Amino acid sequence: MHPRGPFEFIQSRYTCAMLQVMIEQWKNLDGSIDYPWSVWRNGVRIHMGGVLDCAEDAETDAKAYCVARLGSEPDSVIRL
Repeated sequence: MHPRGPFEFIQSRYTCAMLQVMIEQWKNLDGSIDYPWSVWRNGVRIHMGGVLDCAEDAETDAKAYCVARLGSEPDSVIRL
C-alpha cells in the first residue's frame, strides 16, 4: 500500500464538510455581464472556476466540477 498523497488527505479530512458553489455576477463597463463561479468547503474557497456568459451555464459547469473532482453534488448553490 502506498502512502496517501495530499489530495487523498485533504479529501478524507473534509468528507463531512459542507460543499457550496458561489456564482457571482460581474457587470462590465461595456454592458456585458460575466458569471464567475467558485467552490467552497466549510467557508474556505477550494477552487475558482471559469467565467461564463450566463448563470445557468456557470451552475452547470460548477456542479460538473464538483461531481468529477470532489465526488459529490454541492449542498447548495448561491447566486450573488
